[in-house]
Amino acid sequence: MVAAIVSAVADEKGIEPTALERPLYDVIDSEALDGLFGDTTGTVTFEYLDTVVTVDSDGDVSVRPVPAPAPKP
Repeated sequence: MVAAIVSAVADEKGIEPTALERPLYDVIDSEALDGLFGDTTGTVTFEYLDTVVTVDSDGDVSVRPVPAPAPKP
């Protein structure tokens, strides 16, 4: 799952996975993520390198940019 996340984030940023400036393990415990779902279903969402990463229990990974803050009135 870690490789899929790193690859998806790199794709979103338009760079090679080896060019990511911060390792994933600095943000989330990858071993815990791998074992999280077991017999359950659900999703986990976290921020990594100015992206929002969502991983579901099927192993699907989606990545989108962190939304810009709403303008102040």
